[in-house]
Amino acid sequence: MRSIVIVVISSVVFLFSSFVTWYEGSALLAKPWEWDHTAIFTRLLKGTIESPDTILPIDHFFYAAKFSPFFPLLMLVSSFLLLQQTVSWLSKGNRRTLSICYGFSLFGSLLIFFLLKQSPTYGLQSLSWFFLVLAVLSVGLIVHLTLGRNKIIGKKLLS
Repeated sequence: MRSIVIVVISSVVFLFSSFVTWYEGSALLAKPWEWDHTAIFTRLLKGTIESPDTILPIDHFFYAAKFSPFFPLLMLVSSFLLLQQTVSWLSKGNRRTLSICYGFSLFGSLLIFFLLKQSPTYGLQSLSWFFLVLAVLSVGLIVHLTLGRNKIIGKKLLS
């Protein structure tokens, strides 16, 4: 029951924060001087940006993350909770599978942390620290899963 409540609340928070993030990021359309630095995905896929109509929606999220990071952070936290709960359901509590998934989370989080930590904007620096905290949480979960299994093995060996 608790896991269903987590999924429902996380889903609502994710949807709400995604909408607000997209809305905040739409300010990019009115700031052509930011297009070269922020509309990264549009430049990769379409080349040059000639009008606001050509900017992709994912660049709205990136702009919001750079300049108003609260709702993008909320979106990331809720998506991590959804992902964690989904993996837990799919693995059916298998400690090894969970440890492997948290290992991927650890390396992905550290990679993103190192990519964003030198950003000149407050928003991306905040996101980089979020990913560092996520990496530390992943290490803690891996250690907890690993030590929990060793305790059980140790008890069986001592019995």
